Parts: sequence; C-alpha cells; structure tokens
Amino acid sequence: MIWMVVIFVGSSHSNVALSESPSKDNLMKNLAHIGEYAILAFFMFRALYNKEKSSFSKHTWLWVLIGAISYGVSDEVHQMFVPTRTAHLGDILMDGVGAGMGLLFGMIIYTFLSGKFFPKKIKKSSS
Repeated sequence: MIWMVVIFVGSSHSNVALSESPSKDNLMKNLAHIGEYAILAFFMFRALYNKEKSSFSKHTWLWVLIGAISYGVSDEVHQMFVPTRTAHLGDILMDGVGAGMGLLFGMIIYTFLSGKFFPKKIKKSSS
C-alpha cells in the first residue's frame, strides 16, 4: 500500500524532462514505469504468498497482474488531471511489462529459495 502512495505522489508532479534528448527521456521514463510496477507486483505477490504452507494458489499470479495493471490504468487516468501530464497507452504497457517481471522475480524467489528464507516447521513426533 505504501508503494502505491509513492507511485501516486510521483505521478502527481508536473511532467519533467529527465534528459535533453527526447529518445533518452522516453527510455528513462519507460524504465521508471517498468521498475515501479515490478516492485509493486513483487510486493503484491509477497502479500498473497502463504508462508505457512510455503506456497501460493494457482491464481495468485493472475490476481497480481490484474491488480498491478489496474493500478497502472488508474494512475494514467489520474495523470489526465495533473497539469502538463497526459495518459499514454504505452505507459500502461510498460507497467504491465514491469508487473510481469516483478511477479516472475517473486515466483522464483518464493518457489526455489523458500526453504532458505522460510524454513518449514518441523513436526514433532508424538512419543
């Protein structure tokens, strides 16, 4: 939730050029979108991950993508009301790419490395 506030506040600022070169400026902004939404998707996946069972449901990935991309769409709508900002379909695409990358990273971390970070509880044998 805090990361969503960070994204919202960041998109509330007027449009600022990050570089004098339009192509470099566009690249930097696309990378920012990818990074922001990769982090968001990772946090969303982490929130839905079941630490008790060391697993996630088969639909977790879908909910994460739907949630992150929906937030990206709402962020673009929000930008339509910010002076000097406009909504771009390409930004939503970059948000989706970032969300997919963050989700994939989360799935790798929590699937293959879960035993190292979240040791499974040892069942006590009854004697």
